[in-house]
Amino acid sequence: MEETSILSYFRRIKIIQLAIVVVLEITFFLIILLHPVFRVSVFTNRALFILCTITWISTLASLVFIVVDIIKLRGFAEQAHVLNRKAYLDDMTGIPNRYSCDLIFKTYGNNNQLDQIGCAMLMISNLMTLNEKMGRERGDALILGFCELLEKAGSPYGFVGRNAGNEYLAVFDQCDTKKMQDFLQDLQDRLDEFNASHPDTPIEIKSTYVLNSEKNFRKFDQLITFMYRNLHTEGTSGK
Repeated sequence: MEETSILSYFRRIKIIQLAIVVVLEITFFLIILLHPVFRVSVFTNRALFILCTITWISTLASLVFIVVDIIKLRGFAEQAHVLNRKAYLDDMTGIPNRYSCDLIFKTYGNNNQLDQIGCAMLMISNLMTLNEKMGRERGDALILGFCELLEKAGSPYGFVGRNAGNEYLAVFDQCDTKKMQDFLQDLQDRLDEFNASHPDTPIEIKSTYVLNSEKNFRKFDQLITFMYRNLHTEGTSGK
């Protein structure tokens, strides 16, 4: 993100330089065209002619170089955008990846915002069975389908991401019971619709959530650890 901001800054500088050079170029020609005495002097005075020619060529060269720089900066910006996507988004699913989840952990840390945080952790409970029964490719397709549903359901509420291979995380600010249950219900409605159209490969999930206004964890990693244990022991199942 920082690299993109720097590139945008230099691109603005180059656009300003381009505007200045264009104005100088236009001014140069206007002076020659609109000032008869100067025009005559240019074409009769060899030294003045050479000086004006060098000035014009230098200005034109500057114009070309600035345009080339702008084109290169645009290419660098596109490359930076691609690299940012690879850094922050999961390659397979396109939703925020483990690195993005780690940044969320660091963002909240143990500050005052943690008091009103609501977190949910989810997993596809029948993924292993499906991998064994139909192959890894079908399992990957199931992950992709679930992540699409998760992103559509969770994005209006806050952050959702893929925390690990088969673990998914949702983090919501100012979250109470209603907000969390609304999210889970929205997700379940989308799952029901998906499963109705994919009866051979339904998505079954387990989930757990924590409202920190109730648990009062002072560190984010404590909250995550608590959810992880719950998910793999008591998590609520759904289809």
